[in-house]
Amino acid sequence: MRFDTETIGVEMLERDKLPRNRFAGVREHRLITDPRVFGTDTGEGAWAGFGNLVYLADARLVPAGETGMHSHREIDVISVMVEGRMQHQGSLGHGQALAAHEVQVQRAGAEQFSHNEINPDDSQNRLIQIWVLPQGAGGAADPGGAPRGSNVGGQREHHRGAVPRGDDPLLLL
Repeated sequence: MRFDTETIGVEMLERDKLPRNRFAGVREHRLITDPRVFGTDTGEGAWAGFGNLVYLADARLVPAGETGMHSHREIDVISVMVEGRMQHQGSLGHGQALAAHEVQVQRAGAEQFSHNEINPDDSQNRLIQIWVLPQGAGGAADPGGAPRGSNVGGQREHHRGAVPRGDDPLLLL
């Protein structure tokens, strides 16, 4: 069945029609940039947030690229690795690695955390990054941040299987 989006009031946002933003070693399409987080710098064509969802980006780090050290505060950062790997350096989750088809949730509480995301490979990687405002302010930072996942040897295990192989995660959101 095909829906007439104009009749039912649904808007479609097409990633490939959005400008590709660049900073440090990152190339990304920003689909959602909420003014509560980004102020007036929300980017051309991106939608404002929905409820607590304030950021959605389809990003790639260039080979051996990195974001550079940056901070998050009072935000839950969800990273879905689609292709390649990513490593973290910083005050939260230092040394953790994320591989394709894994999901990492980090909670930046009131005390904030600073980190650098690094592509350790000689090929471009791809991830979907989602930022969500926490239910309540003032919480503690947590490198796992998710209510599920096992804690193995003091390290929170990544949530596996969230992105079925061969599927585009943007279609699953």
